[in-house]
Amino acid sequence: MHRRLMVFGSILAVAAPMLMAADTAQTKLSAAQIVDKNIAARGGMKAWRAVQTLSEEGKMGVGGNQRATLQVPMPNKEGKIPGDLRPKTEVELPFAMDRERPRKSRFELKFKGLEAEAISQPARSRALFAG
Repeated sequence: MHRRLMVFGSILAVAAPMLMAADTAQTKLSAAQIVDKNIAARGGMKAWRAVQTLSEEGKMGVGGNQRATLQVPMPNKEGKIPGDLRPKTEVELPFAMDRERPRKSRFELKFKGLEAEAISQPARSRALFAG
């Protein structure tokens, strides 16, 4: 098993640079050419400008403590210094975002049975929080 892995790794180490060199040799495109190809792949600029609404749904990672902090010693009532009370893991919250031309947007976030909604329009903006 170990020998097969070593052979496969060796073949991959030799073949990967050759494949990458062949790929980059034929794709010497300017930034403008890349943009033009992207627009064409999406149906052309006329079709892209005809889009009036865009909706997105997914999960957003919030919170979590993956960075080091500077501890400031502040004793509590018992004279003890508490540890870091922030949650270590990130929480994923479902969200929905709708955008409409011209410059209108709606963002909805749900957490523990509560909903938060932010609406933005050119003339006014508001945020709603419902339970």
